[in-house]
Amino acid sequence: MMIKETGTTGNNNAELERLLTSGALEKGFKFLEKMVLGGLDMPDVDSCARMIHGFCKTGETGKAVRVLEMLEGSGAIGDVIVYDVLIKRCYREGNVVKALELLNRLRVGNIVCCYGGGSSMRTWFEESEAVVLGSKVAKMIFRRMEEEGYPDVIKYSILLETICEESGVGKGKEFLDEMRTRGCQVDVFMCNVLIKEICKKGKLDDGIEFVKWMSKIYGCGPNVISYNIIIRGLCSVGRWMDVEELLADMSTRGCSPDVVTFNMLINSFCKIQLVGQAIDVLDKMLSYGCMPNTLSYNPLVNVFCQQKNVKRAKEYLDKMESQGCYPNIFTYNSLLCALCKDRKVDTAVAMLNQLKRRGYSPTKFIYDIIISGLSKVGKTDQGLELLAEMKEKGFEPNLVNYEPLISGLFRERKVDEAMALFNNLEEQGVTPCVNVYNHILSRLRKMGKTERGLGLLVEMKKKGLKPDIVTYNILISGLAREGKVEQARELFDDLGEQGITPNVFTYTPILSELCNAGKIERGLELAVEMKEKGLKPKIVTCTSLISGLAGERNVEQAMDLFNYLKEQDVTPDVVSYNSILFELCKAGKTEQGLDLIVEMKEKGLKPDIVTFSSLFSGFAGEGRVDEAMDLLFNLEELGVSPDVITYNAVMLQLCKAQRTDLAIDCLSYMVRNGFKPNARTFKILIDGIAYEGLAEEAQELLDELGARGLLFRPRPKYKVRLSTQNLKHPI
Repeated sequence: MMIKETGTTGNNNAELERLLTSGALEKGFKFLEKMVLGGLDMPDVDSCARMIHGFCKTGETGKAVRVLEMLEGSGAIGDVIVYDVLIKRCYREGNVVKALELLNRLRVGNIVCCYGGGSSMRTWFEESEAVVLGSKVAKMIFRRMEEEGYPDVIKYSILLETICEESGVGKGKEFLDEMRTRGCQVDVFMCNVLIKEICKKGKLDDGIEFVKWMSKIYGCGPNVISYNIIIRGLCSVGRWMDVEELLADMSTRGCSPDVVTFNMLINSFCKIQLVGQAIDVLDKMLSYGCMPNTLSYNPLVNVFCQQKNVKRAKEYLDKMESQGCYPNIFTYNSLLCALCKDRKVDTAVAMLNQLKRRGYSPTKFIYDIIISGLSKVGKTDQGLELLAEMKEKGFEPNLVNYEPLISGLFRERKVDEAMALFNNLEEQGVTPCVNVYNHILSRLRKMGKTERGLGLLVEMKKKGLKPDIVTYNILISGLAREGKVEQARELFDDLGEQGITPNVFTYTPILSELCNAGKIERGLELAVEMKEKGLKPKIVTCTSLISGLAGERNVEQAMDLFNYLKEQDVTPDVVSYNSILFELCKAGKTEQGLDLIVEMKEKGLKPDIVTFSSLFSGFAGEGRVDEAMDLLFNLEELGVSPDVITYNAVMLQLCKAQRTDLAIDCLSYMVRNGFKPNARTFKILIDGIAYEGLAEEAQELLDELGARGLLFRPRPKYKVRLSTQNLKHPI
């Protein structure tokens, strides 16, 4: 709470508030100096208090003290909390002299008396963390209090907290006994100090026992604060049964739970997703004569948002408002986050507009999440408009705002606009780092525009930024993928000059593209280089090499490499096995392929439809059509579900082997298993029949299927003809 100044405020205080709300603490400080020195307006105490809090958080205690001095010099009166924040900060920094000077200014300003004398001072000392910094500080405060004549109970309470911190709770209890012998009456305030320290040590059972016996031992019963201290500790460790017992004990003693009690329970239940229990607690509040407040509803709104149940969150928002409880900015933060994550960005924008109509000033966080949300759903132009509005409100955009907008423009394929926004960052006071450049390069790579990223690499170096291995890996992989292997290799060679050590991700894209281009020898040279540098190749690298070698009819060399890699603890995956199996079957070495399938199973790998398709081709190519059919009929037992593509592949191989009779059996089996033939199925059969010299029968089948609409629309002059080309390529 703050005591407002007695003077009037004008537009200057409104501007000061706007600067602080936008997070411009330094600008606010300079504006305050201008206000005070120019005698423009008496500064608003709330704004000054926020500034003091802000500077204390950033460790700029000197500026915080200066704000207090300007506040005092203008004739405005701050409350004890303003001084409390500064005194705590001074003690944390070890500046005891300044802390005691501020403490003295409290007395001189009669601020303690304004807040109820000793009672408020006790509150300050209870909440202050300064007393835990050591007995020397505690004694200095103690002496000061003796000089000022504060009640003995305050002196004892300060020392009690210090003793508990330094010597343990046991010594604290002994100190309470000593207080009684000196004729000082122990009150619930001092007992609460001890209860807090007991719970802080995790001794919750001791705290419960203390509450039960404190009236008999010290002559004062517990109050709601005593119970709340223990309930908070019990909730933090999930001791719900003990919480219930403590609530029952409260009722027995005629001590009713307050809104803080209920809010703690609601918040604790929501944290562990026990939403039903949290709702029950909220519903019971009125029966205890306790009105829910904003903090009662916020945890429920937040947990529903976390569960992506925006509808329920909105229900509780409406319920909250209907009971006269108005949502705060944290309520809206939760809802807006959930809406944007659920891609309901239009609803989020509508809620933002509603916020503004109700007089709320959206925070930068709210602008951040909605701009990001708009960028993700293809509404980057609207996000840019919101960015402009944010600037008008005095918020300084940063990378959190620009990165999603740039990404959104790339997703919308507005490359030039994305690059223009990126190039304008420094003019907006935002300096991109290496990670930001890497993000842009990654986006360019995804769009196949890696070469454009080379200019950014040069720009980075000119600005004194040092590209890292991630930068080079993005560029190298992009260039290699786009077939510019030589440029990729040039960048690769540049790594040594930059003092960057290549890793396996640097080698892999170049090696893969060399293999795809049929430059197997160069690929092998690169693989040897990797080995010499102690790099373990990725399985995708191995697959590229194996496929490349096998494709060059070097199946034996491919198998040698495959076996060597296994010896090097490079574990092949199903794709790698399928790659070598395909080449073996194509080379007429199906039996060797069967051995690989056995090996796959021994290694816990499950052959898939691609594996068995290679076997079908191998069996058919070697004239082992019966084995191919057996394999087809047993696929289900092997844990593989064939589809139309599988059946078509088998029928194709059977037709190539001039076993159209078996291909027709395969078609029948396919239909019985619930699969509907497609146009490709019938084309395979027609060409297969024609390939066996039955052109007339094939033509009849073609015409009939066309008439029934089971085949593609027949061309008017389409005829099945036998030719040398047909005989070589029946499909």
